[in-house]
Amino acid sequence: MLFFRVLWSIFWRAVLVLIVNAGISYAIGMASHQLSDNTTELIKLRRSLAFLPAAIIFAGFAWKNRTLGNGLLQNRSPLDAKQWRETYLVLSALCIVLISISSAAAYALEIDSWLAVQQLTNPTSWLATWIGLSIWQTAKIRKSRL
Repeated sequence: MLFFRVLWSIFWRAVLVLIVNAGISYAIGMASHQLSDNTTELIKLRRSLAFLPAAIIFAGFAWKNRTLGNGLLQNRSPLDAKQWRETYLVLSALCIVLISISSAAAYALEIDSWLAVQQLTNPTSWLATWIGLSIWQTAKIRKSRL
């Protein structure tokens, strides 16, 4: 039961950030479409950097959590402030890894293959990270209770 509470806590907060990230990426895409021609390279660059706002938001949450303590998003959570800081840092690192993979694939692969790499790596990486973080943080909670 504790595992599912931890998983849900991590999942909904990450999804909230990813929704904000999607809105920012959409706005940037619309602005770039209005300002310049959308070449293949520009589209690849913009899509490769799609998780950059999320990486910044997660890093900001980790920093805020370090300086100000438990914030509004962490109220009534099974995780303490230190665990949230670690979780946000891992989620920010995941965004940076996904940006790196997508950027490397953008230059190495044709557009169809590059899109396939993005479709395969992004959802599976998020799911594996959420489950891995939940297992790790649940084990830390259980260990601290002993």
